[in-house]
Order: sequence, then C-alpha cells, then structure tokens
Amino acid sequence: MRTIVTYPTARRNGYRRLYESGYSGVPVDVRENEDGYLLDADLPGVAEEDVKLEIHDRHLTIAVETDSDEEKGIYLVRERRNRSFSRRLALPKDADSNNVSAVFENGVLSVTIPKSPEAKPRAIEVKRA
Repeated sequence: MRTIVTYPTARRNGYRRLYESGYSGVPVDVRENEDGYLLDADLPGVAEEDVKLEIHDRHLTIAVETDSDEEKGIYLVRERRNRSFSRRLALPKDADSNNVSAVFENGVLSVTIPKSPEAKPRAIEVKRA
C-alpha cells in the first residue's frame, strides 16, 4: 500500500513526496530556489559506482545495489550481505528533466534539477505606442 503525502508549501508547484509503506529507503531533503530544485540524499557506506539515477515519465529514481564479496569462513552473524533499495520521487511540472546533474561526495548524493526556461520569470519590455 502506498501513501502520498502532499506538503502545503510544495502544492503550488505540484511537487509531491511519495512514501512507500514500510519505508526504510533513502532519506532526502529537497529545496527550491529561483533556478530549480536541489535534492540531497544520504547514502552512507555506498560507493559511487553502486548509485544509479534514472528519470522516466516525470519521476526520478535513486537506486542502490551493492554486492559484498563472499568471504570464506563460518559466520556466526551475517547481516551485511547484498543490499539494494530505491527511492522514487515525482518531478515538479516545471522541472527540466533533460538537464539534471548529480554529484556524489562523502556519502551524500546531490542532484540539481533545473527549472525549464519557460517556468522562469522574465522581464517584458514595455514600449511606447
């Protein structure tokens, strides 16, 4: 079962955060500025090569899949095997999905989602008649 939570401040842009029941995935912060949206996701202990980003049908998916090397020996406790998880976020209507960029540093994934040029305010010159 999925629950959609809409925040009043985000409603004007059509931005929604989607939470899956039993949520244990990727915690994110999303900020808006004049030029677009900035998303920061905490991915501690994850290597850059294990992070996959995909945009499809106005949704951004952050996916992580790690493979731990099988070490020989008898384990008394084995909790850190392969782990995979993902987080899917709906993009705002004014997002320019063709120019999204991402940087991964110190376990934090920072995604920049610019606003489309049509969505940015622009000045219109008023001429004399």
